[in-house]
Amino acid sequence: MRQSLRFGIWVFLVIGLVSCGQPGSPTGGPRDKEPPKVVNTLPSDSSLNVETKIVRFYFNEAIRKPTFDKEIYISPLVQRPKIILSDNAKRLTIQFQEDLRPQTTYIVTLTDVKDLNESNALAAPYVLAFSTGDVIDSMEIQGGIQAPILGETEEKMLVMLFDADSIRNDSFDRVRPAYITQSDAQGKFSFKYLRNTSYRVLGVMDDDKSNTYSGLLEKVAIMEDSLVTFSDTS
Repeated sequence: MRQSLRFGIWVFLVIGLVSCGQPGSPTGGPRDKEPPKVVNTLPSDSSLNVETKIVRFYFNEAIRKPTFDKEIYISPLVQRPKIILSDNAKRLTIQFQEDLRPQTTYIVTLTDVKDLNESNALAAPYVLAFSTGDVIDSMEIQGGIQAPILGETEEKMLVMLFDADSIRNDSFDRVRPAYITQSDAQGKFSFKYLRNTSYRVLGVMDDDKSNTYSGLLEKVAIMEDSLVTFSDTS
C-alpha cells in the first residue's frame, strides 16, 4: 500500500506510505572519491530480544568520529550515549547510558559520516533497527523533496517525523521530532521500522544544527496537510 501527497512552501515534500581505505596520508594516484560503507553491525539489523546496551558499526575504511544528534540519531529519544571510535577508526561503538525500554523498537540512523582522509560522506543514511522485545515495528514512509521551480531536488535536507499529538496548532517550532533522517542526492528519504500510529512530517534545511524547526529563516518542505496515517496494518 502506497500513498503520495504534494504541496510546496519553499519546496515540495512528497511522501508515500508502505505498511509492510586505511588511515594515513595519500601516497599518490587518483583521489579517493568513494564514500565509506558499513560492512557489519552488532546487533544485526532487525534483531529481536536485544539486551545489550552497546551497538557497533564496522566500516570498510577509517572514518572521522561522528557526533550524537549531528551524524548519529537514535529513536526513541535517549540520553546522550558514549561514542567510541576504535580499530584504526573503522569501528564505531555507541554505548547507551540507560537501560533500554522493554518491548521497544530502537532505530539508529547514521547520516553524513565521513571517511578520514578525503571527507567523503555516506552515500545515503544508514539505518539499523533492533527490538528489545519479540516484535519489531514494521511500518514505513518513503518520499522525496522537490523545489517548486524546475523540479530541482533538495539534497541533505533534514526530514523530521513527529508524533501527531506532539504538534499543537500546526506549530513545529522547537518541538523534538520522534524520528529524523536526511534526503539523499536525489532528494529521496525513507523512514523504516515505525510504530503504527499517526505522524506529522516536516523537512528543514537545518542551518543551526538544532534538529528542530527554529524559525522562518530556515528553508522548509511541508505538505498541505502534514498529517500522515496508515490505513491498515498489513
